[in-house]
Amino acid sequence: MRVLPNLEWIKKSASVLEKKIKYVHNYKIIDQTGDSVGNFDIMNTYISSTESKLKLISEMITASDNKPKINIIIFNEIGNKILYKYNNIEQNLYNNENKFVCKGSESIINNTYYYEFEKKCFPNRFSLVVMIYNDKYSLSDESYIGKIALSA
Repeated sequence: MRVLPNLEWIKKSASVLEKKIKYVHNYKIIDQTGDSVGNFDIMNTYISSTESKLKLISEMITASDNKPKINIIIFNEIGNKILYKYNNIEQNLYNNENKFVCKGSESIINNTYYYEFEKKCFPNRFSLVVMIYNDKYSLSDESYIGKIALSA
């Protein structure tokens, strides 16, 4: 088949197909701190991104029934400047000047914590730190995730 006479149709069809593609990015980070029994450990951290939503998932290991307090800090891509902080009491994402960025949602199933946000609240590239505090507000564990790309 001759392509040149059909080039406009090919371009139009390709752009329609491209718009229908759903980009999904998944990251899995394994943390192996090996803290003593009774402390909270991050076993796995996952990031799942669809066209409109970003979900952060942290699986914990804990020897107690206490629910840890989790702080999420979003850095720029190279990890040297804080962009956003997650307040798990109000379930809001704030910028580094403590101004509201967007509302999140949080759910806990067994020892797995789920945080979901509108994807538009996040930059296309960032780094992430998940910090776990015990009931006395002392740091039990943290997981650093660097250079996350939500788009090509």
